[in-house]
Amino acid sequence: MGLLNGLTIGLLAVGLVLVYKSNRFLNLATPRLGTLSALLLAKWVLDWGWNWWAAFGLAVASGW
Repeated sequence: MGLLNGLTIGLLAVGLVLVYKSNRFLNLATPRLGTLSALLLAKWVLDWGWNWWAAFGLAVASGW
């Protein structure tokens, strides 16, 4: 689970850097958009044993 958390944080950090480098504006809403969905997906698939595609669909819907 630690590897999954580290990869998620790294991916969100890359998103922050890309937004900042392209716009010269620090958009702190970027991590909020992906963190909840990624953590829900991991929880549902790894801990509860849900089907990946069903959990993915619900995680994407929860991010809207």
